[in-house]
Amino acid sequence: MSTAAVSESVEPRAEELPLEELTVVELTDNVAGPWAGRQFAALGAEVWKIEPPETGDVTRSLGPFLDENDRTESSVPWLYLNEGKRSVALEENAAGRDALAAALDQADILLVSRSATEAASLALDREALAAAHPALVATSVTPYGMTGPKRDYRGTELTEYAAGGLLYLTGEVDREPLQVGLPMAEFAAGQAAFAAAMAALLRRDARGRGAYIDLAITEVGAAMTEFQLSFLISRDYLATRLGNLNDKGYPWGIFPCRDGYAAILAGPANRWPQAATITGIPELADERFATAQSRQDHRDEMEAMLLPWLLDHDRKEIFELGQAEGLAWGYVRDAAEVADCPQLGSEGFFRTLEHPALGPVATADLPYTFSETATRSAPAPSLGADTEAFLEGPAGRNGSVR
Repeated sequence: MSTAAVSESVEPRAEELPLEELTVVELTDNVAGPWAGRQFAALGAEVWKIEPPETGDVTRSLGPFLDENDRTESSVPWLYLNEGKRSVALEENAAGRDALAAALDQADILLVSRSATEAASLALDREALAAAHPALVATSVTPYGMTGPKRDYRGTELTEYAAGGLLYLTGEVDREPLQVGLPMAEFAAGQAAFAAAMAALLRRDARGRGAYIDLAITEVGAAMTEFQLSFLISRDYLATRLGNLNDKGYPWGIFPCRDGYAAILAGPANRWPQAATITGIPELADERFATAQSRQDHRDEMEAMLLPWLLDHDRKEIFELGQAEGLAWGYVRDAAEVADCPQLGSEGFFRTLEHPALGPVATADLPYTFSETATRSAPAPSLGADTEAFLEGPAGRNGSVR
């Protein structure tokens, strides 16, 4: 779009949302599919979350809970991943399948996390969806994908992270691999699912045909191993765990300091000599420390100089000193420090939603903003709260699903 076209565009309504004309049907659990669905909901799409009537989505039963006496509506993971959606309690019987099929006729996007066998039994596989709903963009998000010998295997964050090769690279070289403290593989897969669905939607709007996207969470993990997988295939080199170090050079890792841990790295590389000024250790600017390889070769010598200085300074001081000299230094923060971060606070990243049963619930916004459109904030729905609206609207029928 030209600059002129941008400058002459009509000023958007204050409440305009980027995807407010889209309808999404979501049959997913765990993290990946719901994270994709939450983004659609926040950007204005009508997201109908299909759940089992008796138990609801499995995430509802996962702690921690805001109310220990309510194990259905107060799960923190559930509340976060399902903001702004509408809950539909739907049996997987003939009536439920008919209602779902009717809704898919009107939907733009389907998010589904059923195995190959389960999807086929519900007419949610590639062939059935293409025949019945040719304009639909269907996005399948499963641990191992819809083809291959493991297509019906179960998976969780830990097993997916392990199967994709990421776990092997996490931790100290002489210890067992370490799991990360959050569902990284699932969140990455949800982000990939959102992007893939949007790409297919653009194609559909241009050519009039829907698409079926088969996303395997383990493949997302494999893609995240960066160059290690390619290096193995092309050079028969197997990368291993490096702990808090990095194979991009030295220093490039997490180091102890007076009140915790600081991130010290030679980046940008041409700014590394400034470390001598920051620390008051002129030897750090010597020629023998001028390149990544030479610093790696003299690692023990550098650490002997750096560690005493680090242990005599606090995290935030180290961070500010490095940044002032153009070095991308940082420090390790816990959740309380992140929540109190003035940078995130200034951008309105944190919000409080008023839940009808739980009262004020703190949450975080999407990790991106738009210049001319808004995002939508609404609490996660109670189980089955929108079933009748679904049957009367997208499903195009009246009555009960039971």
